[in-house]
Amino acid sequence: MVQPIEHVFVIHVSEGYDERREHIDKHLPESGLERFEYMLDGDIKDLTEEVLENLFRGSPQSPAEQSCFYKHYLTYKAIVEREVPFALVLEDDAYLTYDFSKKLEKIIEELKGKSNYLVNIESAYLSVPFKFRKCNQHVYLANYTKMTGGYIIDYAAAKKLYDYLQTHPIHLPVDVYQSEMRDVIGFNIYWSQPALVQQGSKNGTFASAINAEGTGAIDKIRYYIKNYHKKYVWSHVNKRVFRVFENVKLHK
Repeated sequence: MVQPIEHVFVIHVSEGYDERREHIDKHLPESGLERFEYMLDGDIKDLTEEVLENLFRGSPQSPAEQSCFYKHYLTYKAIVEREVPFALVLEDDAYLTYDFSKKLEKIIEELKGKSNYLVNIESAYLSVPFKFRKCNQHVYLANYTKMTGGYIIDYAAAKKLYDYLQTHPIHLPVDVYQSEMRDVIGFNIYWSQPALVQQGSKNGTFASAINAEGTGAIDKIRYYIKNYHKKYVWSHVNKRVFRVFENVKLHK
């Protein structure tokens, strides 16, 4: 099987969370991603005074949140320095959907001719409302992203983010930052339909490395109830979700 995307980065810590690495090492090849690399730099121990001063000056974020953002930042840096055309970025608790490679191929095909994009392929309890969907369309321009468990980003968007972050300290978690800075920095956000990734730290498989969400039967039941309601009911009737896809500016 030909891998549907050449460059795949997995956000992971260099020490600990062995169960997550074992999961990724097994799950990604089973889903058609034989070649991928871990972003191990950017651990909490790597948050030097220089990094904190340059990237996080005055930030209210916890060290765990800062480390998470720093790893995404270093991924953008790698994409820019290596001139990667586009890449898939996954966090280390990612669970990929059934028939992932074929679904990803359709998204990549639709992205041909587009540039300056970050395509969120994560579920995050949400889906594109029925009123905006079109037959055989897989990516939808959006004002906001979801969480950062899985997304495709091209060189142009990565460079804009990386360049901006050189001179503007971070004060928000990475997922909120991507949404809030979309029009400030000038890159495009898309949602995939269907979503191709769910986070194990949200469905009760793994404990969250950042907040207090845990594992266990109750967590999994809560996840499935919340996911079903928000994905199949709330997303299609709520005006807040509608606004994600209304009056969206396209950035060149």
